Amino acid sequence: QALGPSQCPPQIQIAQSVVRIVLRRMQKPGDAVAQFQQASSLSSLWSRLNARKGLPFAAKAVAELKEDGRDGDYVGDYKLTVWNARWQYTDNVIFLTFLCPALWVWMMNKVPK
Repeated sequence: QALGPSQCPPQIQIAQSVVRIVLRRMQKPGDAVAQFQQASSLSSLWSRLNARKGLPFAAKAVAELKEDGRDGDYVGDYKLTVWNARWQYTDNVIFLTFLCPALWVWMMNKVPK
């Protein structure tokens, strides 16, 4: 036979009230997902970027025309010419994406069975 709330001993009533308080304060899984979405949203990322005074690498990557006796345009200490203004020699790494697998297939076809 179930006892009503007023018929329970005081220790059980206290335990029940503590359990109710704890259950109210516990975080639900949906709350954690919502908090993560707010923290990783594009608007919060944008506000964190705007809160900074300036990016440390942004000033170094700007091409400037300097009138200090040097001829041409420079990016940092790297002189830009007609040949390297659009494509740097280090950009050729992108060709390895296609070249390496093609060489591997060619080599494996040369291996005798």
